[in-house]
Amino acid sequence: MLYAYNTMNYITPHLFFCLSHDIFLAASCYSKVVKQELIFVYNANSPIFSQLGDLIHKTISPKTYNCNLCGLTYSGISQKNEWKTFVSTLPFKAKFLHKDEFKKDYLKYAITFYPAVFKKEDDKLSEIITASEINQQKTLTELQELVRRKISSL
Repeated sequence: MLYAYNTMNYITPHLFFCLSHDIFLAASCYSKVVKQELIFVYNANSPIFSQLGDLIHKTISPKTYNCNLCGLTYSGISQKNEWKTFVSTLPFKAKFLHKDEFKKDYLKYAITFYPAVFKKEDDKLSEIITASEINQQKTLTELQELVRRKISSL
């Protein structure tokens, strides 16, 4: 069984039989397409006043800031270029949500600690990186290695 990935990060299983040197026929193909993505959830809320308060807290007292995902991946008000580049190389589409947005969109999965990372497959979510794991990371490089390790086992 081969898995074909397209630019939309869909996975379509195909079973191929060789008819000649250069002609292949798809003998069996599932009609269902599975969409997979990673959802990174910040331990911060989305309203602008919350974000401004978070920025001030992160700047004045970074050691007591409660979102290590934000602290490691952001520099001021924008994502670090190193993080953006890393995310663009992941084999899954990545989505970033604040915890209030996540709770609104995925209420049944909202009983968790933040920050966290979820794998979404169709409409099902599974937590692949916990708040505890994220909060143990001291550098952006350590966080990237954690993400790589976790997705390699999916």
